[in-house]
Parts: sequence; C-alpha cells; structure tokens
Amino acid sequence: MKRLYLFLTVKCLCVLFLFAVAGISCSKEDDPGKQEGGIQIENLQTRLRIVVSPSVGSDVEHVWRANPENMLIHYPPYGSYKGNTYFGYTDEKGETVLCKVKNLPASVKERKGEFVYKNTLSTITELNVQLSGIVRTETDSLGKKQGTMELTSIVPTGPKPKPVLQLGMYAHTYPTLGGKSVKIEFIDRKILKLMKPGLPVKTYHYEIFDTEHAIMLKDVTGVVPEQKMFFHAISDSEFETDCFCGYTAEYPGQVLMTFKKAE
Repeated sequence: MKRLYLFLTVKCLCVLFLFAVAGISCSKEDDPGKQEGGIQIENLQTRLRIVVSPSVGSDVEHVWRANPENMLIHYPPYGSYKGNTYFGYTDEKGETVLCKVKNLPASVKERKGEFVYKNTLSTITELNVQLSGIVRTETDSLGKKQGTMELTSIVPTGPKPKPVLQLGMYAHTYPTLGGKSVKIEFIDRKILKLMKPGLPVKTYHYEIFDTEHAIMLKDVTGVVPEQKMFFHAISDSEFETDCFCGYTAEYPGQVLMTFKKAE
C-alpha cells in the first residue's frame, strides 16, 4: 500500500512539473514583441529606397543620408555599405539603429519604383512596401548599437496618391543638430519663411517642381541669387530637402533634413 501511495505521489509531481514547464514555454511564445531573442515586426507599411550609382559622388551621396527611421535603403556596391540593404529600426527610446537586412528578394530590388533623384550618373527610386521580419540588436565594444533584420515577408504595395504639402509651420526632425531647431513656414503657395537658430528670419519666393523633386528659392530682397535644391514630399505633412545648416562637426557632409508639420 505504501509503495502504491509513493508511486501515485511521484506521478502527480511529474505531471505538475510538466504543466509548469509547458506554462513557461507558452508564456515565452505569447510575448508579441520577442521571437528567438529578436523583436517581431508585422505588416509595417514603409518605403524601400534604391540607390543606383557607378561611383561615389558628392552630388548624390548626400541623398543616401536621409532619415532612415523605419525605412529600407539599398546602397551601391562600394563604400562602407558595400551594396547591402539597411533598415532603420527605431527603438522604444526613439533611437534609430541601422540593421543589415537579410532575405531581400532580388525581384523586389529590380522592380521599377517612384522617381526620387537623377543626374547624369546616378538614380534613386523608392518602392512602397509592406514588410514583416525579426530585428536583433546588440551593442559593440565601443558602445555603438548595431543589428540585423531578417525579413520574413516583403510585398510591394504600389504607388500612393501624390502628396499635396499642407501650408503652415514645419520643424526639422533629422538630423538632431544638437537639439537646435530649423523651421520653415509656408505662408502660401508662393512665400515661405526660413528660421534658423540665432539668425534673422529670411523670406523667400518659392516654387516646387514635383516631377523633378526640387524647389526654387529666391530671396525677396533680390540680393541673393536664386537657388534650386532637392525637395521631396514624403506625405502631405512631411518632406526632405537639402541641409540648410551647412557644415557641422557632427555632420561634416551634406545631409538631407527631414521636416514634419508642427502640431
């Protein structure tokens, strides 16, 4: 009788242990943000920017240096990026980490995208895509974050309606420039004001050329010659354009600035 009681006790303990292990396993699998040590991204609507250029040139390289936040950029086969594709994963702190992308199908890279920029040698296009994947990040010995993104699916979603930029005040969101803010106010469809920290407000006549992604600026005083620069409307309330800041210690090269409409 004692043996039977001992056998039943051990059997019950084994069953309880198996349930406990299964419960731990299920709780791990039910975590929506993690998978195999990574961060699961599901059905993200974003853009794939494709750069085709036979050589590095200052007149096109700055267009690669756009705000990579939650978008893909496929680079030419030279320089530090060596033909790879990177995804700018933005973490919970708002920090964007460049993640090398795995499993990007050649058929997606070869699709014809929306025109962004072109000169005699270089072309940049964009595709609207929906993607899912797993992001894994780590911090190297120098304290810099880096990572990888393993795509589980990516589907081109076709062109979106042409953006019509809203009038009003826009503040730059990229690059950070040490927290200093550059602002642009579109007064109407012909006049804008440029506000840079510590400098007088400048007023310009402007004209946007949608087909070539450019903007013409002409100082209302007529003293400064008119200038034509890169200008790309991302949405009705966001655009990117050539850097108004000039040389900075943090960004020694020319970098595109991203502006979003102020709330």
